[in-house]
Amino acid sequence: MDTTNWQGQLRKGAAELVILAILDRGEAYGLEILEHTSKAGGVVSEGSLYPLLNRLERDGKLASHWNLDEGVSHPRKYYRLTEDGRRLLGELRQVDVGVLGELGRAHEGLSTMEEIVLRKSVQIRRISPSSRRPSSVRR
Repeated sequence: MDTTNWQGQLRKGAAELVILAILDRGEAYGLEILEHTSKAGGVVSEGSLYPLLNRLERDGKLASHWNLDEGVSHPRKYYRLTEDGRRLLGELRQVDVGVLGELGRAHEGLSTMEEIVLRKSVQIRRISPSSRRPSSVRR
């Protein structure tokens, strides 16, 4: 079985979730987002970040503006979540909690990809311990 496509789709979904979760904390420019994603297991590369940001903006999930910060020689494009982006993040978090809970129960030993998604994206998520989990995931 060729798992390349499956892994790519899993990474793509994790990347979108991580970017939206980072921007849920407040606006940020591209390199700043990339630095935060590296703390989340490197689920986003520089080559995939900007196309993903552009798609999310085109789809109305993000808004942006240019700003010339003090001490910087060139303007930076800052991104922030729109209301549609916040709604999507909430939906992804609910799906993520359900899927990750099932993966965690199904596998005692986790592979590298599962560890990235399970351990790193969970750290970014700001979910109270039981209030947002579907009943099938509560412990």
